[in-house]
Amino acid sequence: MKKTWMIVSIVEIFVFVLLSFFIFTRKVDGSGLVQTPEVKMITWYVLDVPFVLLVIVQVVWGIIIKKQR
Repeated sequence: MKKTWMIVSIVEIFVFVLLSFFIFTRKVDGSGLVQTPEVKMITWYVLDVPFVLLVIVQVVWGIIIKKQR
């Protein structure tokens, strides 16, 4: 179970870094809007919300794994 937790954590971090890189390197979004630094930060904050929820789930999952030992 701990191995699964570690793999999920690594995949989660990789996806977050990849999406963050994509947000900050693109010049124009899908609708044709030019990406200013302010718009990039707002988009990044919107990306952060689900990942914060995932981190909370990961921490709870890690605590449960530790207690089972």
